[in-house]
Amino acid sequence: MTPFGGEVSIFRGICRKIKLDVINGVYAPGDQVPTVRALAEMLSINPNTVQRALSELEREGLLESRGTTGRFITSDIGLIEEMCRKVKEEYVSTTLEKAKELAITKEEFIRLIEEFHESPKIINETSRKEDTL
Repeated sequence: MTPFGGEVSIFRGICRKIKLDVINGVYAPGDQVPTVRALAEMLSINPNTVQRALSELEREGLLESRGTTGRFITSDIGLIEEMCRKVKEEYVSTTLEKAKELAITKEEFIRLIEEFHESPKIINETSRKEDTL
């Protein structure tokens, strides 16, 4: 099992976690992210995997490399808002697909969301991982 759950590759997990950290305000626009070495040590993984993930986030525009200073979250608020929208849509889409597999009706789905929102239940403790990278 990877540090990000068995269904997600380490590479994808790092990308997803940094995006979630931006969405949740852990990283603000312009904040520096940990170095490749620091992340690799924190996660006990190969630095090449971390480098690949950070390079992918840079290619997507979420991270900016500033030479020897390090990598920083983009200051482009529009890009961050678009990334947030896409990540949220992916989560909703995946959740709806699973609901359809269970033959959950729209009405039942909405009711379950409302119930859960009012009184959240912890379903799977193992899904809670480190809070930030």
